[in-house]
Amino acid sequence: MDDAPIPPGTLVIYHGSHADCHGLHIAMPCLCGNCGTLQTLSGETRYTLQDPSGLTDGLSHVRRASITPHTRGEQ
Repeated sequence: MDDAPIPPGTLVIYHGSHADCHGLHIAMPCLCGNCGTLQTLSGETRYTLQDPSGLTDGLSHVRRASITPHTRGEQ
């Protein structure tokens, strides 16, 4: 599994524990204090996921392992 950081604004597929949120999102680094501290201490980046349509709130504090960059042809 690729655990390389995802550039801000990347379209990703969420497949984490919140099944009702599975699908396409826009990934941005999570800027909350807890995730910032985690990144400083361990180097792990957490993400905020934004709904591309803007219809729903996104998820925050998302682990890299829960998202995969979207590639052409995937849904």
